[in-house]
Amino acid sequence: MKRLAIGCSLLVPLTQTGLLSAQELPSLREFKEALSGIEAPAVRPAAAQAPENTPEAESSCAAMPLSGPIRLEGRAFTWAVTYDVKSGDDAQGVIKGGSDGYSYTDARGTVVGKSQEKNMAEGTAVTVTGCSGERIGEIIRSDAGWDGERSFEVKDASGKTVAKTGEIGYLQGGFTLDSPSGTPVAAYKSEHWFLDRWSITPAPGSSVDARLAAMVLVYNHSADRRESTRRRHERIGDRPERPERDR
Repeated sequence: MKRLAIGCSLLVPLTQTGLLSAQELPSLREFKEALSGIEAPAVRPAAAQAPENTPEAESSCAAMPLSGPIRLEGRAFTWAVTYDVKSGDDAQGVIKGGSDGYSYTDARGTVVGKSQEKNMAEGTAVTVTGCSGERIGEIIRSDAGWDGERSFEVKDASGKTVAKTGEIGYLQGGFTLDSPSGTPVAAYKSEHWFLDRWSITPAPGSSVDARLAAMVLVYNHSADRRESTRRRHERIGDRPERPERDR
């Protein structure tokens, strides 16, 4: 009995407190009347943003003319063939080999170009696309001899030939890209006898796309690697078949 009395004495103040708190709350009607005079804040529509794949968003990489000299520096000890693209001391981008071609990313890491290869009977056809997959042009590598010689033809997006090289020999230290009429378009030169460093210098008035110009050099190096492998196997009496990819 004593414990029951103590429990009841404790419940009384708690119950009284609860009743008092409930009496202090407004009724539902009073709550609605208090809110009726408050206007809801206006909702402003969010500012429209251009999607990533619109021409406005891609204007920075829709056209990439070779307006000045650039340098391609091959990286050593990498799993994939990789080149750093520079203008003077400024990084311009990276070209990296993949399973079916190369990707070209700018200094911000945005993919601005890709190549896709297709083997032909006597060479390779390389389609180069831009930021959103639009066709920039095509590069045709043709075999030009029995000792690794080759030549390149560059076509624009419409398929028109805009430049070509002469015959380029195995490990040749320089070559030029000329228009169909013979006017110089760009000059390619090895900058180091051991390190894989090359410069590409446009001719005055040239409008060749920088991605096409760079891919010509990349695929010329691919041809040198292919020929080097062939010669190495030939020395040991095991001449291999043509590789599936031009890298």
